[in-house]
Amino acid sequence: MNAPPSSLEDFAQLCGLSSETILLYHQHGLLHSPHSPPPNPSDFDDSTIHRLHRIEHLRTAYGMEIAALHLTLSLFDEIDSLRATLRSRR
Repeated sequence: MNAPPSSLEDFAQLCGLSSETILLYHQHGLLHSPHSPPPNPSDFDDSTIHRLHRIEHLRTAYGMEIAALHLTLSLFDEIDSLRATLRSRR
């Protein structure tokens, strides 16, 4: 992403989602944003877009509910962390 979007609506459009969907995911703690709702689009980056697409894929392809999304995303986060650790040791 070059410049951060100026509004949640702009960010939602960039992601191909509604701002309500992003707010819902944020309220349920599925996004890595340091602020309480409403989220500030300038806090989001390419990894947030990737995470949103991952959430949408898991939700639509597998019918995952919020609790299952939390568990699955935490496992993905752990895998990413372990990969980063392995890369740093090489």
